Amino acid sequence: MYLIQVSLLLAVLSLPQGLEKKYRAKRCEKWTEKFELCLAIGYQPRHYKACREDVVMEELERKKSCRRMEIRIKKKCNFTCTPLIGAPQEISVEAKEAVRAAEVAVAELRDRAVQHNTLDKGSTFIRGRIVKAVKQVVSGQKLVITMRLGVTDNFECKMLARERIVSSSDCSDEDNMGTYQITIVYAPWRDPEFEFGEFVDIDGPGMKETYWEQTSDEIP
Repeated sequence: MYLIQVSLLLAVLSLPQGLEKKYRAKRCEKWTEKFELCLAIGYQPRHYKACREDVVMEELERKKSCRRMEIRIKKKCNFTCTPLIGAPQEISVEAKEAVRAAEVAVAELRDRAVQHNTLDKGSTFIRGRIVKAVKQVVSGQKLVITMRLGVTDNFECKMLARERIVSSSDCSDEDNMGTYQITIVYAPWRDPEFEFGEFVDIDGPGMKETYWEQTSDEIP
């Protein structure tokens, strides 16, 4: 293990200066993402006390892993706590957590529609672009995703769909699309990991009553 670490270090040091900086930045980005997840699930950091949340992590092994991540970041990265922990903050629509939340939300929309037989057999959901994404640290990560969605009976779109969902980049049917907002809480230590909150029809064909409001096990 030690020889592998030494080999990796030598490989990094041998990189041109520009590539070395890019490598270090990418590595810090990965570490920071993991550390922020630790904070979201209740890790109480020693060095970044401003990051502390009310919820406290109880799992010992996860604490050790988060502690190692904190030490790495402190030594090698320029990390500062996001001000006003717990306050909603807008994030990039291309952020990994935003993209994943949007995919999970559309899959949930499809599952509810299929389960309650409200989606016509020849119809397919269109997953459009994310318009806005807001993240809030609660007991987990609360994400409010505003995105474009639609339903189409276009045969070509149906053929390009995967499990009755097609990307708007493959299926252009703007006449049947609208803008919608979905609230999700991601808590990886729970089962299921995702809980779904309010679904809002902002503009376009109504989806809330037709496809979403079929169950009552939603978060407030």
